[in-house]
This record gives sequence, C-alpha cells and structure tokens, in this order.
Amino acid sequence: MGEKPVAPFGLRAASPFCGPRACRILSRSTGVAVALFRDQVVVLTLYPYRDRDRVVHTLARDHGRLGLLARGARSPRGVLAPRLMVGNWLEVTYHRGPHASLGTLREVSLVADHQGLQGDLDAFACLEVMVEVADHLGHEGSSEPALFDALCAGLAALEGGAGRRGLVVFLVAALAASGLWGAGDRCEHCGRPWAGEIRELAGEGHALWCEPCGGERGRPFPLGLLLALVRIASPEGERVVLTREQEVRAIQWLTGRIEAQSRRRLKSAAFLNGL
Repeated sequence: MGEKPVAPFGLRAASPFCGPRACRILSRSTGVAVALFRDQVVVLTLYPYRDRDRVVHTLARDHGRLGLLARGARSPRGVLAPRLMVGNWLEVTYHRGPHASLGTLREVSLVADHQGLQGDLDAFACLEVMVEVADHLGHEGSSEPALFDALCAGLAALEGGAGRRGLVVFLVAALAASGLWGAGDRCEHCGRPWAGEIRELAGEGHALWCEPCGGERGRPFPLGLLLALVRIASPEGERVVLTREQEVRAIQWLTGRIEAQSRRRLKSAAFLNGL
C-alpha cells in the first residue's frame, strides 16, 4: 500500500463510521495530501473504464450523488465485481484529491445484496426504477440521509415481496425527501380544498388542480387514490392496500412528477409500464 494516514479527524459518536472526512493520506505517486472518506452508498449505475476498471455512480448518505473509480473491478480475479452490482448497499472507504471529479475506492464491504430479485422480472424492474429515481433526485456533494433511507427501505421491501406497492411507497417517500410532495388535500394551483373533479395536468409538471382551475385540461385523477397516497405518506401508511389498477396509476403519476422536476426521462419506468 505504501500510504500512511496522517492528521486524523474525530469519530462521530452516533455512528460506527468516521465523519464525512476521516483523515488525509499522502499519495505515494505525487506526495500530495488527499482526503480519505468513509460513507454508506447504494450502487446506481456502472460503466466500464479502460481495460480493468469501472466507474461506479452511487447515492451516498453523507455526500449525495457520488462517482467512484473502482480499480480492477473488471478483472476476472478481482474481488470487487460481485459487490459492485446495481442496488447493492455498501460501506466504502475512498480517497479523492482536491480537484478530482471521482473518488477512488480503497475498501468495500457489503451490507445488503438485492441480486436475488433478478429472478423476478417485475420486482427487478421496480428496483431499476428506484435507483434511477435516486439518481435523478440526488444532488452531488450534499447530504441525502432521507432519500438514502427511503431507497434502502424500498429495496428491502422488494426483497420482502412488496412488489409495485413497495415502489409506490418509495416514490412518495422520495418526493417527500426532495420537498416535492404536497399535503394532497387541496388544489396545487389555487390552494383551496378540492371542489369537483381533480385534474392531472402533465403540462404543469403533473400537478393536481381542482375542476374550476383545470377545467377540461389534463385528465381526471381519482380522489380515492389521492387519499390513499396521502395515507401512505403518513405514519400509518403501512395499512393502506392498493389495487393493481391503483398501483399502475399511482406509479405513472409519481414518476411523471419526478420526470417533470428533474427534466430527465425515467427510461426504467417506461419499461415497467410495459410489463
């Protein structure tokens, strides 16, 4: 290894991990001090890099969207490949120079592996939607504990057989973590309680307007489904049961809101809707 840590920082009392910046190390090749970090991450996407390496895009609890370079991850004898799979929850240690866009992985340990979902096409498609939503809503360099916890809980729910209902719960939690989930009890245009039919306006970011505001624009949105989603967003949400038709309609609406806010298309959602 040839590198010795210097100037260590203190540990956080509430966590078994070091703080966002654990210490600094001296690079053997350049002699420049680089920051050494520890964090928990969920793997979002993987890209090949050079002959034996991979670029790993993740959602980190303390650092939001985080890009990491995994050296040797494509090597047949490498130990990283089985751990660096989409949806895996990892504890990582990495270093990054002051002007580097990517961190370099040093240590990886597996917390939760969701690759068993690959045998269930519908569940794995839900996993793909979850990680793509996290990639759309996460912000680079900012702490994302609420979004990270929602993602980990959603993936665990899929492992438990929650299916599309688990995806609906995650989408509501992800919107709430990003400040994009309203109260649901009033028109998003005029702020008055619901009067008449509810209209979903795709051209307004899939906002829900009351009939006097929306008129004939958009398409109707079921009041019963909206009330169910409001309950899901509340502490007693675990007791809400959705029909298959309600799950499909809710996923279409929630992913539409996310696409409108992020201005990026959710390719995995289109695939899921086609199943």
